[in-house]
Amino acid sequence: MFATKEKLQPAQHAPEKITVLVVSPHHDDHNVVRRLLQNGHWEVVRAANLREAYEEIELANPAVIVCERDLPDGTWRDVLRTVSEIKPSPSVIVTSRHADETLWADVLNSGGYDVLPKPFDRSEAIRVLGMAWRYACGLRRRPAMATSAF
Repeated sequence: MFATKEKLQPAQHAPEKITVLVVSPHHDDHNVVRRLLQNGHWEVVRAANLREAYEEIELANPAVIVCERDLPDGTWRDVLRTVSEIKPSPSVIVTSRHADETLWADVLNSGGYDVLPKPFDRSEAIRVLGMAWRYACGLRRRPAMATSAF
């Protein structure tokens, strides 16, 4: 008798999770970002202040950080200074209800990725988060994911 050869299917791998750290004392910011990204391969981690952000940066190794301009124990500059020492650095997006050209120029000139004004515009927030992740991917040399993850 001849042995039959069974066709093996390639293993199905779950898509890689994209970790986003939201650093804000406002609980609503965490919820909004989580709802915006609920249909993709995103994992949203939260931190209410700078101390928690430092812990989560170390534990979660986020690709993107969404940081409120002013925190109870620091500012976006403190987060950016910390992540600039990490190689490769996550993309940092600063949020504020008082976003203007001055803040935008300051964030970009300091090495941040972008500014998102609040309240978040859904399509703009998804676009900026997706582009920030793609930028971080280039720095991290992660395998490319389908754009449908956004």
